[in-house]
Amino acid sequence: MPTIYSNVVTVSVSSTQISYTLSLSFSNTSFSSSGGTATATAKLSANVSGVNLSGHNVTLNQLASANTSATVINSWQAVTDSNGNATFTVSIPANTSTSTAYYYFDAVATV
Repeated sequence: MPTIYSNVVTVSVSSTQISYTLSLSFSNTSFSSSGGTATATAKLSANVSGVNLSGHNVTLNQLASANTSATVINSWQAVTDSNGNATFTVSIPANTSTSTAYYYFDAVATV
């Protein structure tokens, strides 16, 4: 049974003393042995004002996972929309092993 784990990242830009939050969530994090798809959403906002930031590049990364390889259907990179969201469609392959497959992801934004 494949399972997805994600990281929440806070980025601070020291030159302007503005900090941003980039959160990563998935529409589905647990799959049957036949695999499936999930939408990954990375949300970028300014910490002080809470304003969602649009027009920024976000990269979705799959971190090292033993014998696992997910596919991002649309692209590993996206631009945040007016709500500060960058979305990705992730395909998790079938798990033919008797053990649980784990997938680890993080996201990085350019601000």
